[in-house]
Amino acid sequence: MSPSTLGEALAEFRKANGIPADADTAPFWTVRIAGVAVRLRNRPWRQKAVLAHDLHHVLTGYPCTLTGEFQMAAWEAASGGFPGWGARCMCTPLILAGLILAPRLIIAAFQLGRRTRNLHGQMIDETFLAMPLKSFAAPIR
Repeated sequence: MSPSTLGEALAEFRKANGIPADADTAPFWTVRIAGVAVRLRNRPWRQKAVLAHDLHHVLTGYPCTLTGEFQMAAWEAASGGFPGWGARCMCTPLILAGLILAPRLIIAAFQLGRRTRNLHGQMIDETFLAMPLKSFAAPIR
């Protein structure tokens, strides 16, 4: 059965991609670099950004892959930017790598972002997550 709320879609996205349900509140997170798992502190800037970022994946349909992260970084940059220096430092290299490895996809994501707005800065609480998924143009691309 398809998710009916934004929160249900987020939970389904995280489960399908092996992302912990508490990714935005956990004290640590794990990233895989060349097949090696690296455990990092989940800094406040990342905690603030990751909930909106994961919802952006749900709403845009960009996959949770390396190319999908390149696309997401370009889309977020163009659709209102990032919530602080940490997110900018993490995402700018993704955009640059994407321009080298998948330029058409990155340019298309950036162009879409210029026509849309992101959720960074939006109050995302239980009421927001209870909104019907169909009230969002998902996927927006």
